[in-house]
Amino acid sequence: MRMTDGESLDSYLARFFGTVNNLKSLGEDVTETRIVQKLLMSLSRRYKSIVSIIEETRDLDVLRVEEVIASVKVYDKREDLHDERDKVAGTERAFSSLKVGNNQVQGTHKGSRE
Repeated sequence: MRMTDGESLDSYLARFFGTVNNLKSLGEDVTETRIVQKLLMSLSRRYKSIVSIIEETRDLDVLRVEEVIASVKVYDKREDLHDERDKVAGTERAFSSLKVGNNQVQGTHKGSRE
């Protein structure tokens, strides 16, 4: 099971824990450590940085699933903010090339003015 590139984090977590619950209902012994490891391994490339940080700085044998989810959600929100800022900055750059004066917008467009 892997998170697809276009899938939202909440959607994937719902699918992931649905599978975990199905395994448990079938009598599978699914430990917290195993869930943490599988969750970290199955996230998409977008989360590569936070996964590496968690794996390098935390003891996965005692790390709780809730802690992993909290860290990943904070990272996800931060990435969304950066993406939104990049969009705004791109829009501002596009409009900054336009000169506004005398109620006319002048840009690089060459046309006749009256």
